[in-house]
Amino acid sequence: MTLKRIGFIGGGNMARSLIGGLVAAGTPPDIVKASDPEKTIRASLASDFGIETTGDNAEILEASDVLVLAVKPQVIEKVLTPLSSSFDAHKPLVISVAAGIPIASIEKWANTDLAVIRVMPNTPALIGAGAAGLFANPDGHLWNSVLLQNPLSSR
Repeated sequence: MTLKRIGFIGGGNMARSLIGGLVAAGTPPDIVKASDPEKTIRASLASDFGIETTGDNAEILEASDVLVLAVKPQVIEKVLTPLSSSFDAHKPLVISVAAGIPIASIEKWANTDLAVIRVMPNTPALIGAGAAGLFANPDGHLWNSVLLQNPLSSR
């Protein structure tokens, strides 16, 4: 499989760290895209990393082979529910960094079965020096671990 586009929903500290790691590791910025409701965050991500940004989460979902959910746990349901009608058509690999949110909840709010991998990075990951625990559902296990190891590695 050829990785075409990595989308981030949420542009805060964790997304910034992961995007920075991707770009520093040689991922072309033109395959990375992020959404955030805050215009200043979008502008900062675009300026710092050369990626495309938007305020439209549906646009990110529709354009992504890998969708990273980098939002606070308390807003993830609010983010996913409006997108539920689009998940069946696009079926990206979903990577969630939202602490404490079970895969079953992500699938429920997306209203479909998905390949989901939960990533639990630790605080030093914000400066490119951390570690992360990974857990995948059965569909998520179909993805090669190398796919995740390189894009999520520290800078």
